[in-house]
Amino acid sequence: MLSGSDSSYEWLLARCFEEARWRFPERPWPANEIVRGGLDDDLAFTLGAGPHAKVEFGPENDIYRAGIKMYERWTGKSGPVKLGGTRKPRDFGYALCRHYTAIQSFDEDALVAAGRKMLRAHLQERWLGSGQYIRAATWRKIVHHQLGREADPRQCILRAYDDMPDVARPAFV
Repeated sequence: MLSGSDSSYEWLLARCFEEARWRFPERPWPANEIVRGGLDDDLAFTLGAGPHAKVEFGPENDIYRAGIKMYERWTGKSGPVKLGGTRKPRDFGYALCRHYTAIQSFDEDALVAAGRKMLRAHLQERWLGSGQYIRAATWRKIVHHQLGREADPRQCILRAYDDMPDVARPAFV
């Protein structure tokens, strides 16, 4: 992450550390807190590891299948996803994992549109408005860099204004 290139190993470690936080004996997380607060991050780390996981860890599908398993375990939901109603990061992440494993196919433009809908629901108030800059950047990377093929990381971040309709775009952007 420090070099600017994707490192499946570091994303995979972040995923492991996230789950370890849930199970810390001094303060284990209740199931509803895991679903509400931890699963979004776990799936973001899964998706961050995925594009290059094939090179470093074997079949790329394994990391996405782990994301599917984690989602289904903690939410109790499984089966096909409808992109139209997907506004929670964990639901969007689950849809992407299903897409990348070819369990369920989606049109790429529909995935980007669903991702942007999810960003519009969380980016301004919930993430950036409460100081969760890394979480905002991670999900923007997934939607605009991985799915939308935006090659320039700076443009990927500066395009945040496209997903925050209530925020005026500064002149320098």
